[in-house]
Amino acid sequence: MQGGLGEDSYHQNSALQAQSFKTVQPTIKEIMANNTLLLDPSLKVIRIADLGCSNTIHAIDFVTREIIQLRDQKLPFSSSSSLEIQAIFSDTTANDFNTLFSKVPHLQGEPYFFSGVPGSFYHRLFPRSSIHFAMTSHALHYISKIPDEIIDRNSTAWNKDTMVVDRFSPPAALEAFARQASDDFSNFLQHRAQEVVSGGILVTMFPIRLTQELITVDLTLALEASWKDLIQEELLSQESLDTFNLPTYVRSIEEIQEALEPVKEYFKVIYSANFTYPQPDPKSWNATAVVKKWKAVLGRAIGQHIGNEELVELMFKRMVAKITTLTIPLDVILLVLQRTEL
Repeated sequence: MQGGLGEDSYHQNSALQAQSFKTVQPTIKEIMANNTLLLDPSLKVIRIADLGCSNTIHAIDFVTREIIQLRDQKLPFSSSSSLEIQAIFSDTTANDFNTLFSKVPHLQGEPYFFSGVPGSFYHRLFPRSSIHFAMTSHALHYISKIPDEIIDRNSTAWNKDTMVVDRFSPPAALEAFARQASDDFSNFLQHRAQEVVSGGILVTMFPIRLTQELITVDLTLALEASWKDLIQEELLSQESLDTFNLPTYVRSIEEIQEALEPVKEYFKVIYSANFTYPQPDPKSWNATAVVKKWKAVLGRAIGQHIGNEELVELMFKRMVAKITTLTIPLDVILLVLQRTEL
């Protein structure tokens, strides 16, 4: 993700992700209201963790406000007023935590304390049984690494001449990505099972596919076409594309169910529903706006790979003319788990 607060930053171009989270807020609010742990009057500290937070604060700010409001409404004043909340923002070490903390709308101190924990959510991040409410939004489709065989010319999984693994990729490439995504999701759930307290909540929201085939969004294909133009003009090498793959994999419903099976003794599913990713307002949504958002998400990674910011700018500039549709055909799952008794 592109850090900072500039016009190309993720902070300035994440309105759709924020809108998507807003659509599920009523459901999350209801789940929180029915959670006895969050309303336990003996609980003096509640720890909330946003996993894969990037440099946005809307999710953790919403949960914090709701917890305070719920306890104000349902508990005696003494129990509510003594509560302290620790809000923990977590993302990889490359995340722009400086921008993130500059946007937190609260002063550090009672009753609100905030901190950052750098690291991948596919690993342990917190002490055992320390988190009361954990959440991740639009992050679990990123896998922890690109399988080695994907960029190995001698492998049947070599995914040459494309930046995505999809239905047109070699079967071995699809299998490698599916295997990596499965291992990652299993690790995510196993680690959260250790970190979330009994009765605690784990909210996950991420893209899913409702078909067996992996289909690439047209907007990504437009970016790939721009990359290929630069190769034809000998501004970039063919190897630059052959060795780059987006580290994303959209899981199927069946793959999610398979990953949940081994953790049934730790988590129970208390809510699961699919919805369509919100489409942008056509009055403000045009090809230029699309490119800005795609650049905010992918520009940094591509720049680090090819090592030339001017060519990154040119690539995204040319992408504008290659866009044939402005819709984002994406399905999302809201999957909420509750930690069972230890």
